[in-house]
Amino acid sequence: MKSESIAHYLAAHLVIDTDDARRMEDALKSRWQAKSFATRDSENAFHSIARYRGLDRLSVSFGYYKFGALLDFEGVPIVRQHFVVNGAGTTNIRRKNFLLDQSNSCVIPPDEETTLEFGEHFQHLTLRIPRVKLESMLTNLIGVAPRGGLQFKLAPASGRLFEQLHRFAQLLADEVGRAETPSVFIRELEDAFLTQFLAANDHNHREALAIGSKSATPKQVQFVEDYIRDHWDKALTIDAIAELCGVSARSIYATFHQHRGYGPKTFLRQTRLNKAREMLLTTRMDVTSVAKACGFSNAGHFARYYRSAFGELPSNTER
Repeated sequence: MKSESIAHYLAAHLVIDTDDARRMEDALKSRWQAKSFATRDSENAFHSIARYRGLDRLSVSFGYYKFGALLDFEGVPIVRQHFVVNGAGTTNIRRKNFLLDQSNSCVIPPDEETTLEFGEHFQHLTLRIPRVKLESMLTNLIGVAPRGGLQFKLAPASGRLFEQLHRFAQLLADEVGRAETPSVFIRELEDAFLTQFLAANDHNHREALAIGSKSATPKQVQFVEDYIRDHWDKALTIDAIAELCGVSARSIYATFHQHRGYGPKTFLRQTRLNKAREMLLTTRMDVTSVAKACGFSNAGHFARYYRSAFGELPSNTER
């Protein structure tokens, strides 16, 4: 009889490899907040594998089940999504079933209880992301912290964008499972995955990601944003930029709030914070030097703004 092929993802990060369903249940409850676990086949020999690696911005796990099973999970304050490697199943959230296979999935919003049901030879990757990390990435992408926070819609995930995200999840799991992968590269993969995750899944700020296209941006806003990006390291005032624009500062503030939902000073601060993060990740400059280089004269204010934008203190980012 031909032996079954089990994916190699995270092979060096084994949590459990067992023929005992009770041991698997204990592992699922202690590490992944499962409420219950029941296998669909009590006649044949049970076999299951779980692997896990936690990273700075997310965690990734791999699960294999020889026979079908039913798992109930508690609601946890993180965003979750399953990516099927082999087999098929369903996720039930709020009494709604969502198909799980290599072309379909759904986002499990924070604090939602869920039931995962699948057939035999099921293999899947699960990505778990704290909402604050996604909000930090969204802030980077749209230039300001999202109003009202980030809320994912309960909807199926499929199509071209999901297929890209699925491939990226497999690439991420493959690379973080290798001991030789540099930590800097892993951080870059995490950032890229979070960006793709936000683009592929439906949430309350998804449209804001598309607003960045210049064709959809009023010329006034476009000019100010481009000028700030090009002169972020200079002493800037909105009055001086308005004079270059040939309009009043009041007009710039009004246009920004209408089309961006925030003011030009907020965009300037976030641009400088993004540059500060880039410096901390790519140079050997200390936090104080980076803060000054990016226009923050008060170290305490810089640390507070930085933590609000990226979910961590600048000293934690520093190489």
